[in-house]
Amino acid sequence: LARSRDIFHHSEARKKLLVWACGLVINIIYVALVTVALGLGKASVIAAFNGVGLVSMALLSHFFLNEIIGRNELIGIGTIILGTGILGVFGGIEIQELNYDVSSFVWYNLAVMGPMGVLVLFTLLNKYSQAAIIFSLTAGVLGGISQLYQKIFMSHQLGEPSLWELFKDPYFLVFMVTSNGAFVVIQVAYQFGKAVTVVPLVSSFTILAPVLGAVILFGEPFSLMQGFGIGMIIGGIVLLSAFQQPHRTPEPRSSL
Repeated sequence: LARSRDIFHHSEARKKLLVWACGLVINIIYVALVTVALGLGKASVIAAFNGVGLVSMALLSHFFLNEIIGRNELIGIGTIILGTGILGVFGGIEIQELNYDVSSFVWYNLAVMGPMGVLVLFTLLNKYSQAAIIFSLTAGVLGGISQLYQKIFMSHQLGEPSLWELFKDPYFLVFMVTSNGAFVVIQVAYQFGKAVTVVPLVSSFTILAPVLGAVILFGEPFSLMQGFGIGMIIGGIVLLSAFQQPHRTPEPRSSL
């Protein structure tokens, strides 16, 4: 009996490792595809399409993770999807040549990451109160900032750069730190909240951070409809956050 329990635990550990490895591979593919897209289009538009994955997330979390999706969560997810669609459609024109100031990047990073650091400190000092929301937002901000750095180091490359040339580019190094940091933080968020809560919050700020950053740092145009889309995304975040239900692991179904 003890041996069978050991085999079961080892099997569960292998499954978890396999799932994590698959997630890592998919994340690498995602980063590669976004890198190509950012080389072809506008940062604020590319970022907006992060919301497309919310549809598949909602379906997968319900059918495979047995997570209950309430009415408020559905409305919140739908509002975020509609907002991201508006951002994508009314994204404006592409700036052919990036003009940016390094000091502006430093101040922008402090402006968006400073509040996240305060919130993380708050949840650590208050027995992980609102941990799912706070870690999700932090992961989203890190992922969004990484796309801005991604856009810059892609603009530096002519032809097919070598790996050594990439590692000599400080913007590439910051991109590696922020993108991998986002992957780690979102794993922490999953420990405290449901996927239907975590993923929309991460996606929302992965959209908002580069959209606003592209306008502030690169001078990309910003329209009234883009502002309306951002407002809808924020409204969806409020719905998901205000009506968040406690995270519960589904109980196994009885065979009787």
